[in-house]
Amino acid sequence: MVSKGNPFPDLDKDTLHRAIAMHPTPMGRSALLTLFGQDEETQEELTTLLAELTKESLITLEPRGYTATAPWADISYALVGNPQPGKRVQVHLLNVPEQDAPVVTLSANDFVQHQLQAGQRIVVGLDRGLVGTGTDLRARFIAAADKSFHLVGVFNQKAQNFAPLDRTIKTDFKLTQANGMTNLPHQFVVELPPDFDPRNPRATIVNDQTRDITTGIAIGDIVASKHGIAKTHSPEALAEAEVLYRSRINYKGRADLRHMDFVTVDPLGSTDLDDAFCATVEKDGYAVYTAIADVPALVLYNTAVDREAYECGSTFYMGDNNTAHMLPDILSTRKTSLIPGHNRPAMIVKQSLNWEGHLVSFDVFAGVIRSRTQLSYGQFYDLSERGDPRFRIINNIHEMRRKNGDNKELEALLKESPGQYSSKSLIETLMVQSNSLMAKFLDASNVPFLSRNLEPGDINNPRAVQRAHYATHRTGHAQLGLLHYAHITSPIRRYADIINMRALHRALGTPDIGMSDEEISNLDKIAAHLNSRRNVERNVSHDMDKYHAIQDLTRVQATPVRVFINEIGQDYVELTIMQTGLRQRLTSATLPANQWRIDSAKQELVMLDDKGNEANRYRQKENILGRIHNVDPARAQWDLKLLPQDNLVRTPAVKTGTGPKPTL
Repeated sequence: MVSKGNPFPDLDKDTLHRAIAMHPTPMGRSALLTLFGQDEETQEELTTLLAELTKESLITLEPRGYTATAPWADISYALVGNPQPGKRVQVHLLNVPEQDAPVVTLSANDFVQHQLQAGQRIVVGLDRGLVGTGTDLRARFIAAADKSFHLVGVFNQKAQNFAPLDRTIKTDFKLTQANGMTNLPHQFVVELPPDFDPRNPRATIVNDQTRDITTGIAIGDIVASKHGIAKTHSPEALAEAEVLYRSRINYKGRADLRHMDFVTVDPLGSTDLDDAFCATVEKDGYAVYTAIADVPALVLYNTAVDREAYECGSTFYMGDNNTAHMLPDILSTRKTSLIPGHNRPAMIVKQSLNWEGHLVSFDVFAGVIRSRTQLSYGQFYDLSERGDPRFRIINNIHEMRRKNGDNKELEALLKESPGQYSSKSLIETLMVQSNSLMAKFLDASNVPFLSRNLEPGDINNPRAVQRAHYATHRTGHAQLGLLHYAHITSPIRRYADIINMRALHRALGTPDIGMSDEEISNLDKIAAHLNSRRNVERNVSHDMDKYHAIQDLTRVQATPVRVFINEIGQDYVELTIMQTGLRQRLTSATLPANQWRIDSAKQELVMLDDKGNEANRYRQKENILGRIHNVDPARAQWDLKLLPQDNLVRTPAVKTGTGPKPTL
């Protein structure tokens, strides 16, 4: 403490250690002398105490100065003291012995604004840069803390530290259960335990990441409600599915491949198995068969099940045991799923390869299979690495095609270097090849279908964001480098695949389950609807990944935040809150007309001054300021308002290639 006749705090070992431990950067000797005094006696005492603290391993000397081996956190639980008019309000740090605790005060404005009361338990941020000023340590209010406080952040694998996404909290926390952890999600929530000691900042991972930490409601249910996703099917569709489940399938006219060793490879725990493969040696080379679950053999056009599948557009995965299936469960996970040991109708793509692995010809036909084995990607990888003879042929073909340069689409798809091919990449390559060959077959048959297009970037407008989309015309998929591409290999999970499989049946001459004339006449409308549902699917996935960050927004409400301009469209601008990675889309209707407008021709966001004149322009991949308000974690929603006064500070555009990647 500071005595009346001495402007400097008393120098003792505890005070010196606390000053170093609380400082955010290393403190040199000159900085310490500035803090404690320049007289000769203080200099000698400082030398002695620094040596003692170093010997006790409480501090270490780095090139830039002294730093504590166990730095204090810049966050702590505290009790609010009694306010005094015109003065800062003292708070008492919890879990810190009185003799070790600095004097900490909160501003009177914080006290009034947050309606605090004496004796209330809160979380405060400690301004470590002001420690040792001789008066007090200043703090800011973070949150009320009747219960344990939670933080969203990321795990640093190398340092085994947890870093909060809220960068106003600069502490790196040790996780009490982090030893050996290698599979943590990119973002997760930790809890500061009730006995949290700022002198030894440790946190605990919140166990159930699938639920809202305040309401206990499943995050998948919250996100589904936000986006209007039905978790159940209508009684009419369920009754129809029950009839289909008990019905017999006519295999007449199908190639019988039930003797072949088809294998399914999917994420662990998958039940909607919609593709399988088999590789064989033939007289003149190799043959690779891809079998796709033939959903149209059961689900006919304009039935109750079909209408609901169309409206849904796809299956939505929202956490463990929280899936909104496009088709009723007894169809998606049982009757149509390629379950081992069960006869299933399938659309077959056969690739005939020469001994060097080059494609010689291909064929598309309807068949019936009986899968032998269901594997996860990890199981398939382990068996392949051990040289399992069942997968020796497919692995050899994959490697030959890679060396031949025939797997260019995979390099574009996964952005992997040639030496990093895995079991997952092998399966994804096979599915991309099958989708491309079936699209080529449909194109040659002159049967309308939904092409999956991704146009090349506009050289005159490199800021334009390209997204893959469905269309009734073919322009090719620029990212995969394929002229013919369509979604067909996941008909249990995507309605576009059902449409295209019906197109295959029409091309093969099976009109009873092939695409109808009515579907063909409505194909443009179907494409537009499914494109909108793909956007919903993308937003659902994003909300699931970032859900806990939404709760974190409550602490930055009304505070200016940096936002990144992802995309500027015809009547909208899509933004990312840089602090959390959360996305928000603002339309021309929601942007204040007297402050902002969208120049769709130039793909620029225009800021207006008080008189309505143009003041500034912002392009894609630039940053501007915004303000968060109306945060509602229980509904996974919030509002974002752009700040018009951001006309002086401007961040340069990021380099090409660092923006959002297109979706396939």
